[in-house]
Amino acid sequence: MVVLVGSVVTASAQNVGGVVRDQKGEPLIGASLYWEGTMIGTATDANGAYTIYRVKGHDRLVATYLGYADQVVEVPEGTTELDFTLV
Repeated sequence: MVVLVGSVVTASAQNVGGVVRDQKGEPLIGASLYWEGTMIGTATDANGAYTIYRVKGHDRLVATYLGYADQVVEVPEGTTELDFTLV
């Protein structure tokens, strides 16, 4: 029974991933991303790439980087890839 429940939870889990770049197309290393209204977030790696766990009930993903305007995007259910370009 416990194994089945664990399998169901794993199957329903969804990650969203992508790349954060500047307007010249350069990756932004260490950009922050978080689900609006939560403390759930992550940062981009050396290639500007990120992966973040989808939080049920929250569909607005925020990308921030010092010196750039924040970008907030509504992420439809089922979306697994989303890139950001910050200006």
